[in-house]
Amino acid sequence: DLAGAVEAYEQVLAMKQKVLGTREHASVATTLHNLGLALAAAGDRAEGIKRLEESLQIRAKVSKKTDYLSAVTMYRLGAVQCEAGDLVSGGANIDAASRIMHDHGRALAPEREGQLLAVQGLRAWCAKDFAAAVGLLSKALAVLEGLSKNPETDAELAELRFQLGRAHLDSGDADAGSAMLSKALA
Repeated sequence: DLAGAVEAYEQVLAMKQKVLGTREHASVATTLHNLGLALAAAGDRAEGIKRLEESLQIRAKVSKKTDYLSAVTMYRLGAVQCEAGDLVSGGANIDAASRIMHDHGRALAPEREGQLLAVQGLRAWCAKDFAAAVGLLSKALAVLEGLSKNPETDAELAELRFQLGRAHLDSGDADAGSAMLSKALA
């Protein structure tokens, strides 16, 4: 029951603020993170994004450095932003979160990261945000090529190269598009 989860998180948030006497506490940031995800899952992505952003702002104030939990919130924020259609901000947050997670030695499994970037790139392409699509698909290709035992003959990579070639062409970069399409068909 998502509505019940939202209500419960709102009650926990109010209680924590009352007990702690402040909104600027790591525990409040965690509750805001969970509330943001519940709101987004319930269909209120705009409010979910606000709560996730607020969680990040609080963590930035109470932490001396960007911690792993901030990266998790940043990653989730990026995913919700992509779902809401803001592929540029969403992709940037996911990319930044992946770097932070890597710095903390707790990165996403590389294959999962590559797959997520590819999906986001295709969403960007469908939304006709060709610059974002090129960036996301290029990152996905770099990650997944590094994991493939035989990247030159991998059918999934050929499909990704084809999509990247189309995105280059649609962005107006005929040379890069033609080169990538040739590589996809090789």
